[in-house]
Amino acid sequence: ELVPLSTLSDGLVELLEAERAQGRRSWLVLSPLSLVDGATLGALLEARRRGGDFVLFGRYPMDLP
Repeated sequence: ELVPLSTLSDGLVELLEAERAQGRRSWLVLSPLSLVDGATLGALLEARRRGGDFVLFGRYPMDLP
């Protein structure tokens, strides 16, 4: 059973608030970004909309010859 978007987003905001209360800003690194599903990305963006203070950083892998 999946957790509702609002519950997941509110929980994430609450977790991040503990970091902010200590004067730190959280970084969520999505690497590689191509492996993050739409539901997870939606929950992270919803947490931002609800006041979550974090940097969302995604990267695509680069293969060099």
